[in-house]
Amino acid sequence: MHHADVARERLFTMRMSEEEHARLETVAKHYALNAAGLIRMLVKREDDRLRRELYSAAFDGSLPDPAAPRGAAARVLERIKPKPTKKSPKK
Repeated sequence: MHHADVARERLFTMRMSEEEHARLETVAKHYALNAAGLIRMLVKREDDRLRRELYSAAFDGSLPDPAAPRGAAARVLERIKPKPTKKSPKK
């Protein structure tokens, strides 16, 4: 757990639209955090989820191929993948 007296070593700067900033402020206010605290919380939550998935997959033998596209990239590749053609049987 980090405390206010712990100095952070890295600086992260991000540009965002007015709409994105409004969303960030709304969610941060809901959790009573500032923007930095919210980003830390969300990154930690996602990291924990990924670690649980990998831990579970290690035991059931379903570890994903690290080189395989995931998420939106996988969905796009699935849509543009050529359809198999019907071949006429040889006589």
